[in-house]
This record gives sequence, C-alpha cells and structure tokens, in this order.
Amino acid sequence: MIIDVDHIAFNSNNSQDDLISSYEFIFSREDILNPPEKKAFLRQYLPNHSLFFYKSPGNKSVPIEITNHGSIDSSVQSPNAFKGNTLLIPVQNLVSEIDLLKKIGFIEKDNNELFYSGLLLKCGLSIQLLEMDSKIDYFLDDIGITCLAFISTNLQFDIEKIKNNIVLLSDEFTIDAGNKKLNIQICKSKNGFYYEFIKVLKNENN
Repeated sequence: MIIDVDHIAFNSNNSQDDLISSYEFIFSREDILNPPEKKAFLRQYLPNHSLFFYKSPGNKSVPIEITNHGSIDSSVQSPNAFKGNTLLIPVQNLVSEIDLLKKIGFIEKDNNELFYSGLLLKCGLSIQLLEMDSKIDYFLDDIGITCLAFISTNLQFDIEKIKNNIVLLSDEFTIDAGNKKLNIQICKSKNGFYYEFIKVLKNENN
C-alpha cells in the first residue's frame, strides 16, 4: 500500500539549485554507494553519488531530493518541470500514464490533471500531463526533474498493480539515508517517466 508521496527527485551538479531556494535543508549523504541495480536507469553509471534532501516550510509543497550522479552532461535535460506544487510531465500515451497514476492513488480531474492526497503531507500533489507527439527519453543522471518517489508498505504489491504500465523495473535494493535504511525499487513507465517506491525498514535499535 502506498502511504504518501516521499519526494520529487531533481538531478543537478549544484545542491543549492534555485528550485529549492525556499526550502529547508534536512540532510545530505555524499559519495555514497550508487546501487548497481540502477545501472539500466543511468546514462553513465558511476560507483558513488550524492543526495541532498529538502522540505518546504510548513509542508506547503512536496519535498525535493537533489541528486548528483557525477556524470552530468549539461546539454541533456529531462522534459519535466515542477511549478508551485504541480509536476508537469510530457507524455505520448495519456491513457497509459493516467491509468498508472490512478492505480497508485491519484484522482483524475479535468484537462489531464490528476491529484494525490496522501496520509502524511498536507499539501498533496498535482500532476499535469502534457500530450506530446513523441516520447522524450532521458535518464536519472540527466539534468532536471527525473523521478517521483512514494512511501510504500509493500513494494511487490504496489508494483504488481502497475506492471502493465511500465517497461523497466529494477531489482530491490537497500540504501542508508540519514538515520534509516530503505528498501527501494525503481520503474520506468511506457512514457519514459520514472517512479520510485520506498519501504522504510524498522530500526533494529528501537
């Protein structure tokens, strides 16, 4: 079961990007292992990467995770954008992406807009799908908004629901993020957008 949106991922070589100018810094993990399970999702795999996590004051907007995969080509950018609290995603196949998002828990509104109201964040998240004539392929280590992450209590259950809407799925891997460990799987939709599903592991010290 998906509990809520965890963050929007933005790949950059600058942890102080203008995108998070009004956000509060929470934690960073620098030069940590880049899981090999992500290789198929990267233009160039390097063994280490860094991440910087930010939250909006008062939870007025979805948290943002700035990632730096080290192999950033500034001439290649993702086509996605994040404005206000709306994620804009260009897609070729509206039906498939809408179906995927509804299976995750989004509610379809008018004009290809969907809204998610989670259990933890007060702000929720709007997604505006922009119909395109062709698919725009990019990787997680290209510059820009690359991925939308969710907190899940059961990775297999949640991914099973959308298996007909995706073309690529990583094996499950574990990372150490701040003071907790996370089990993660990443998938790529038929339109080329990436989704990350995160299960927070119990702290053995508690």
